Amino acid sequence: FHQNEVDELTSKIYQAIDNLKLKDADYTPVSNALDQKETLGNLDDYTDESLEVLDKAIASIEANIKIDEQAKVDKMAQDILDAIDSMVLKTANYAEVNNAIEVSQNIQRMNYKDVTTLDAIIDNIDWTIDIRHQSDVDAIAQSIYDAMGNLELKNADYTSVDIAIGKATQKIETSEYDFTDETINAL
Repeated sequence: FHQNEVDELTSKIYQAIDNLKLKDADYTPVSNALDQKETLGNLDDYTDESLEVLDKAIASIEANIKIDEQAKVDKMAQDILDAIDSMVLKTANYAEVNNAIEVSQNIQRMNYKDVTTLDAIIDNIDWTIDIRHQSDVDAIAQSIYDAMGNLELKNADYTSVDIAIGKATQKIETSEYDFTDETINAL
């Protein structure tokens, strides 16, 4: 080889070096993380705050990252997985339970023989049931209504009525004056 051939060969090697292109980063971890999102089911069941964190993690995905920044892609995947792991389900709707409790508070408790079943249901309500188990919460409300429907009234105490009738009878019978038929009939 002559020097100019060696110089040309060297120049071509440097050009080839300058033209080396990095492979794309492996986005498999990101794809797998996005697949995990599908396991969440109905996203409407989750709090808005949870969804915002997940949406932010997904929105932060950058495309076309090269292999020398694989750690960046891996972090994007981990951020998505972390957001999925921290998803918080909405609490079930307890409005009907609250209505049932309010109705139960307005009954005249002293008029019933036993309200312990009703009280036990109300005292043992699990207020942490999530939206996926709304039917369980609805059943709690129904059990409160059922317990109220099963309450037995106490027998009335007529002692005071009997005393009053006795006094009226005594007054009529022992009075030296006559009373009108109208006022006697009113008794």
